[in-house]
Amino acid sequence: MVAQVNVGLENKVEQYLAASNPNEAYEELSGLIEFNANVSLNEANYYLEKYNKDTYISEDKRYPLIAHFIAADVLYYNELKDSSLIQYLTLTAKAKDLGENMLAASGVGNAAFVLSELGDKVGALNLIKQNLTISRNTGDIRDLSDHTYNLASMYADLGMRDSSIVYFEKTLEIDRNSENHHGMIYNMQMLMEQYLLSGNYETVLSLCEECILISQEVENKKSEPKCYYYQALTQLEMNQFLAARKSIEQAILLDEKRSDPTRLSKYFLVYANVLAKLNEHNEAIKYYQMAIESGEKNQEQTDIVAACLEYGLYSGNVEWLEKAELIIDNAKLESYRQELYQNYARLNADKGLYELAYGYQKKEAELLENYNKDQGLQVTEQSKNAYDLFVKENENRNLQIEKELSEAKSKRRQNQLIFSLLVLGLLATLVWFAYRNQKQKNLLLEQKKKEEAIGFELQVMEKELTALRSQMNPHFLFNSLNSINDYIIHEEPRLASKYLTKFSQLMRTILNNSKEKMITLREELNALELYVEMENLRFKEKFDFGLKVDQKLNLDNIKIPTMLLQPYVENAIKHGLRNKRESGNLEIWVRQEDGELKIDITDNGVGRKEAMRLKNHKDRARKSHGMDITSDRIDLLNRIHDIDAQVQIIDLENGGGTRVEVRMKV
Repeated sequence: MVAQVNVGLENKVEQYLAASNPNEAYEELSGLIEFNANVSLNEANYYLEKYNKDTYISEDKRYPLIAHFIAADVLYYNELKDSSLIQYLTLTAKAKDLGENMLAASGVGNAAFVLSELGDKVGALNLIKQNLTISRNTGDIRDLSDHTYNLASMYADLGMRDSSIVYFEKTLEIDRNSENHHGMIYNMQMLMEQYLLSGNYETVLSLCEECILISQEVENKKSEPKCYYYQALTQLEMNQFLAARKSIEQAILLDEKRSDPTRLSKYFLVYANVLAKLNEHNEAIKYYQMAIESGEKNQEQTDIVAACLEYGLYSGNVEWLEKAELIIDNAKLESYRQELYQNYARLNADKGLYELAYGYQKKEAELLENYNKDQGLQVTEQSKNAYDLFVKENENRNLQIEKELSEAKSKRRQNQLIFSLLVLGLLATLVWFAYRNQKQKNLLLEQKKKEEAIGFELQVMEKELTALRSQMNPHFLFNSLNSINDYIIHEEPRLASKYLTKFSQLMRTILNNSKEKMITLREELNALELYVEMENLRFKEKFDFGLKVDQKLNLDNIKIPTMLLQPYVENAIKHGLRNKRESGNLEIWVRQEDGELKIDITDNGVGRKEAMRLKNHKDRARKSHGMDITSDRIDLLNRIHDIDAQVQIIDLENGGGTRVEVRMKV
C-alpha cells in the first residue's frame, strides 16, 4: 500500500528546518511532536524512506534525522515501544555525529522515557545523565530544564530522594532564571512531595507559600488548590490540626469553584483525617464516605483504595478493607498491599483474634522480603548470604509458632472428645465423674495459659518485625547507595570506596545480629560505631563522635538485646545534630556501677523542644514510631529475660542537647 503525501507533516518539517534560532527550533520541534500523534505507521515508513534519499540529504543533512524522529514518535504512539526505542537511539547517534544537539537531546531523552516504561529504570537513568551534557549545548534553556526535570523524576521513581531533590531544585533554578512561572509552580509541587516524604516540613511550608503567591499572580487556578493540599498534609504531620483544617477547606473550596471534582477524593480523605484528629467523629465518617464516593464517581481506583484503607482502620469495619483488597487484586495496585496487610493485622489484634493477626503479619513479612530482594538487598555477596540466613531463621521462627498453634488446636479437640465421653459416662461413679471434670478444668486452664503465651510471643514477634523493618528501611539503603553514587559523580572514588566498605560491613552486621535476641556488648558497640561512621560520612563530618568504655568491662561476657541502642543514637543524629547549624558532638559512655550496666548517649544538638517542630515521620502512609517500638520492646524483654532495663531521657540545660541514660542488670 502506497502512503499518501501528508502535506501538514511536510509543512511542520520545513518550518523546523527553516528555524533561525534555537528558541524558534525548540517551538517548532515541540509542535512536530504533537503533530506526530496523528501520523499513521504507513506515512511514517514512507517519509523514513523518502527523507533518506540522496536528493534530500544533499539539500539538508537533517532530513534523515527528522525521518527517524517521526518514525520513533509514531511507533511509540502505536504501542510499538521496542521499535520506537531503536529509532530514538538511531536518531541520537546520527544527530551526535552531525552536531545536531537539539535532535540528539530529544532522541536520548525520549529513549530514556521508553526504556523506563519497558521496566529498565537504571538504564533510563544512565541515558538521562548522558542527555544532560547534550542539552546544555542546544542553545535553548528550556531544553536543559526539560531534561534536568526528567532526571529528577527518574531519581524519584527509584526512591533516591536526596538526588531527586537536588535535580528538582536545579530545574526550579533554571525556570526561575528564565521567568518560567508555570514551570516553577510544577517543580515546586514536585519538591513539596519529596520534602514531605523526607520529613523536611518547614521547607514544604515555605514552598507552599511561594507557590500559592505565584499561582495567584499568574492566575493558575488549577495549581493553587494543590498547593493548599500539600500545605494541609504537612500541617497534619506537624500536629497543627486547626491550620491543616483551614488549608484543606481552602483547597476543596477552590476546586469546587472550578467545577473540577477530579482531586476531591484526595482532599476529602485528608479532611477526614484532620477531623478524626480533632475528635469530630461523625464529621470524619461523613468525609471518609465522601472520599470513597468521589473516587468511585471519577473512577479513580487509587483514590478509592486509599480512602477504604483509612476508613476501614478508623471505623474498625473490615468490610472496607475487603473492598480495598478486591480493587488491589483486580487493578494490580501492589503498592497498597503492605498497608492493607498492616490494617488487617491491627484490626484483628484489636479484636483479640491473634491467629488472624499473625497470618497478616506473616503476609506482610513475606511482602517485605520480596520487596527487599527486588530493591537490591544483595549489595555484596556477604550481605546476600547474611540476608539468606535471616530469611531461613525467620521461616524457622514462623514454623515454631505454627507448630505451637497446631498443638493448641489439637489440645482443644482432645478436650472436646474427653468432655463428650464424660457426658456418656454419667452412670459412672460420682467420684470418677468429679475427678474427670476437675481434670478437664485443669486442661482448659493450661490451654488458656498456653494461648496467652502464644499471644504474648506474637507481641514480641510484632515488635521485632517492626524493629527489623526500621533497621532494613529501603530508604536508608537508597540514601546510602545514593551517597556512594554522588561520590562517584563528583570523582571522589576514595570516599566512595570507603563508604561502600562501611556500608557492606554494616549490612552484614545488622543481618547477622537480627537472628539473635541477645548479643554481646562488643557486637552491639561495633554495630553502633559502623552506623555512626556511615551517618557522619553521609552528613559531611557534621559532628564529632566519641566512644568511652570502662576498661574493667568484659565486653564479650555481657549480653544485651540486639540493636537496643541504635534508635537512640539515630534520634540524636537525625533530630539533634542534623538540625544544628554548627558542628556538633555525640558521645557514648559505657561503664559498670553498683552491679548495673550504665550507658549514656549524649549529644549537644538542638534539643527535644526544637526538634519537636521538625518531628520526622518518614512516610505518611507508614509513620515512624521508633521510640515507642523500642520502649515496648524493652518492657517485653524485661518480662521475658528479667534484665530490669530502664531508659531515662534528660534535656540538657539551655536547650544544649539531650542525654539518654540506659540502665540494666549485668
